[in-house]
Parts: sequence; C-alpha cells; structure tokens
Amino acid sequence: MAKELGLSSSADSYKDSQASEVFEEAQKYLGSTTTVRVMGTKEACLRGADALVICTEWQQFRSPDFEQIKELLSAPIIVDGRNLYDPARMKKRGFIYYAIGRGESVSAPILS
Repeated sequence: MAKELGLSSSADSYKDSQASEVFEEAQKYLGSTTTVRVMGTKEACLRGADALVICTEWQQFRSPDFEQIKELLSAPIIVDGRNLYDPARMKKRGFIYYAIGRGESVSAPILS
C-alpha cells in the first residue's frame, strides 16, 4: 500500500521551501512506496489526511479554521513542530495535539 505526503505551499516549488527537507527525510524513512505530491491548496492537502504536521510558521497556519481542518482530516490529529497553538485549547477543540516539548507526548505511534 502506497503512503502519500502532501505539501501546500506558496512557494513556486516545494524544493524552495524548508518543508521540502522534512519530506525528503520522511521519504527516506518511509521508503520507495511513498509519494510526495504538491497540492494546490491547503484544503486539498488536508482532505482525507491522517494528520496535519506543521513544519513552518507561515501566516496561513497562525489562525486557521479549525472546524474546517477537523472536517477535512480523517482523524483530528495535529503534530505541531512550531508550537503555534495552546495544547489546552486544542484539546477543548477536540484535537489530538502533539507539540514539540509541551502538551501530549508521543510515546507510541499515533496511528496503527
């Protein structure tokens, strides 16, 4: 079964963004069965995804529509590598929220 990673970017190419490094490392870890696709919009990237992983501090992530994010994701999971949101507020909004160095700790895989 192929695994997919999606990227929504305002950059001309995902290669121009810092996030490309994360995707390249993830592709090494996940192997050749992983496909990296550049999506046209953040909504297209979220639709049906298992989780939202934030690797940037872009303005579009500062105050998103959390209800829309929850509707589009297959599970309400956010892994926040930039500590953009308050863990207690995210829990109240119904998200499983992992932030680097605070909030919930991932001691086991979050998806089976």
